[in-house]
Amino acid sequence: MATKLTLITGPSGSGKSAWCAQHIEEARADRLDVGGVLSRPVFTQGQKVGIDLLDLQTGESRRLANLRSPESKGLLTKRWHFDPQTLAWANLVLRDLPPCDIVIIDELGPL
Repeated sequence: MATKLTLITGPSGSGKSAWCAQHIEEARADRLDVGGVLSRPVFTQGQKVGIDLLDLQTGESRRLANLRSPESKGLLTKRWHFDPQTLAWANLVLRDLPPCDIVIIDELGPL
């Protein structure tokens, strides 16, 4: 079977991660093996304050990013301060991923 690549694009908050989560559930219901990483928003009082990253094979979750503050240093975007240890962990998750039917890599590009 040929490999198929699907890219989901859209502005921040448009539902890309939610779309991935829905399709992960559907794939698992069809007994497909899903691997990779999925971003999940962290909310406090209705405001998005962080991003967690979920290993879809093990269920382990780590904080990927927190809202940027004036004191933030390191891996920064306009809005987020990224944890380099979580990025390194995610790279290992993807590097060591066993063969599976579907691979999800959620969060690419500017945030």
